Amino acid sequence: MSAELRNDMKRSGEIVVPLDSVEQLLEPCPPSPFRRRRIRDEAETFLLERVATLPDHAPAKLLVSLPEGERGKAQTVADAVHEHFNFRRIEAEKELHRIRRFGWRSLVIATVFLSGAIVIAQLMKRYLPEGNIVSVLTAGLTIFAWVALWRPCELLLYEWYPFKRDARLFRQLEQSEFHFRYDNKEEANAQQT
Repeated sequence: MSAELRNDMKRSGEIVVPLDSVEQLLEPCPPSPFRRRRIRDEAETFLLERVATLPDHAPAKLLVSLPEGERGKAQTVADAVHEHFNFRRIEAEKELHRIRRFGWRSLVIATVFLSGAIVIAQLMKRYLPEGNIVSVLTAGLTIFAWVALWRPCELLLYEWYPFKRDARLFRQLEQSEFHFRYDNKEEANAQQT
């Protein structure tokens, strides 16, 4: 990326995407009703890294620099980016929903298990003679029951956040504004020689 493009990006808050051809951004496969991902992995990574630096709810503005000969492909680029990140956002939101649902179910099961283990431990203390074996069994059962809560709590407290963050980033790119700049590279090369 040239210094001029980096300075443009800092001043305007736009994400500058310098392309020598549209094929650098788009997958070379023909459009298919079953294939919703149309952006190359490297291009997706580039866009996600750049949009992550924007404020949370700031709209993403993409300045795509294309060669003059690809002026007619501008709408294809915008449509592909919007479609791709719409698909990725929907995937992330489904995964977020699945994790939360699984976390709540796991929490209910773990809480029932904890309650049952505490009741069993109390019954063991009450009806079995005191001794080392009984105290080890009751302490072990209580600890095991508390450990059963670990995974549900981890799901509900921590694991959902990356999917929420990704869905936000995908939404920013899905709703991004596009601006295009066309460079005549043949003319620039002719002037340099």
